[in-house]
Amino acid sequence: MFGMSYSTPTPRHPLVEFADVLEKALAEVVDVDPAYLSTEQKSDLLRRLTPLVSQAEGVRLRVVAASEDVAAEHADKRVADWVARQTRCDKRAAHAQQSLAEALDGRWTRIGGGVTSGRVHLDQARVIVRALDQLPPQIGPEVRRLAEEQLLVFADDFGPRDLVKLGERILAYVAPEVADAEELKALEAAERRAETRTRLTYKTRPDGSLEYSGILPPVEGAILKTVIDAKSSPRRRDTAGGWTDPATGQRLTAHQVRGEAFRDLIANLDPQDLGQHGGKPVSVFVTITHRELTEGLGTAQLSTAETITAGHARRLACNAGLIPAVLGTKSEVLDLGRTARLHTPAQRKARLLTTTECQIDGCTVPAAWCESHHRDPWANGGKTNHKDHWFACAWHHHKIHDPRYQTTYHPNGTITLHRRT
Repeated sequence: MFGMSYSTPTPRHPLVEFADVLEKALAEVVDVDPAYLSTEQKSDLLRRLTPLVSQAEGVRLRVVAASEDVAAEHADKRVADWVARQTRCDKRAAHAQQSLAEALDGRWTRIGGGVTSGRVHLDQARVIVRALDQLPPQIGPEVRRLAEEQLLVFADDFGPRDLVKLGERILAYVAPEVADAEELKALEAAERRAETRTRLTYKTRPDGSLEYSGILPPVEGAILKTVIDAKSSPRRRDTAGGWTDPATGQRLTAHQVRGEAFRDLIANLDPQDLGQHGGKPVSVFVTITHRELTEGLGTAQLSTAETITAGHARRLACNAGLIPAVLGTKSEVLDLGRTARLHTPAQRKARLLTTTECQIDGCTVPAAWCESHHRDPWANGGKTNHKDHWFACAWHHHKIHDPRYQTTYHPNGTITLHRRT
């Protein structure tokens, strides 16, 4: 009689069974049209399926965290490389998912448990893990545990956006005495990094303009931003939320408005505050012939080698930041500027008593921010007196001296600009 042997079948792993059931269930509904569901049924499904999908992804991430042997089996550096190749998913996304899987399975297991139980959505888990990983390295394990547990509690009531803010302040919540010292250290380190990164670069573009790029520390950067915003905010916005020049109807972008404000800031620098160069106060000279200065036609040369139009030189002659070197017919120097060409502080104060805004019709830039303008051009022998003293913001002062525009002065103290046809 022959003996008979029986083999016990190897039990299937619950996760394999789960994948089989899920695969079969999806196959049964993949072609079902949800359009015939009632509104109540759709609402119910969305509430149920959203956390279920997150839970299923949490289970998959647990498998990912335990599958480095798969990478070794196929000579991949990480299992994410193998997953991306086998499933045709984005490689960067696969690596981000593996990093999250390792965090939930290793460093922050309470959050990981919350994901697989359905308590924490995966979107919440991502921002919580990011916040916990950004805790200072010297923080002890007990404080880390308290931070993780508190963020898990917050996840019951707050979404990802709010959790980002709560995560940034979690140390102050669970260990305020530690948070104050760490915040001070972080601020000091950030300031040191910002100071070492401070830089300014510029290059000349083909059209002769200069392109600037730079990095400022937080304080100085905030001051500059505040000044630029203050100079640009009064511009009149239209119904579309943009800026329109009230005199010309030209639409201005926010970048253009800030650029004009920055140009206004440069144009009105006090030469006495610019320091010295070669033992002399910093000065910029513009060389121009007498005919070109009076007629506003042709070009002028700056002492920094740039070429500008004569019309631009005429406008700059109204300000203190430039000294015109006027040449006669034989290139002899006729004039190196006259102090009298500049309106005095007393004259500006007198004009401010009667003028509150840029005098271009419709412009609301405060008069205190405006440039002084000679109605009768100084280059043509105009006098620097109160009668001929007008205020124009940097943008419109440039337009007044632009030969493409016709300037009309009105008895009521306003100026209108019209583009010449």
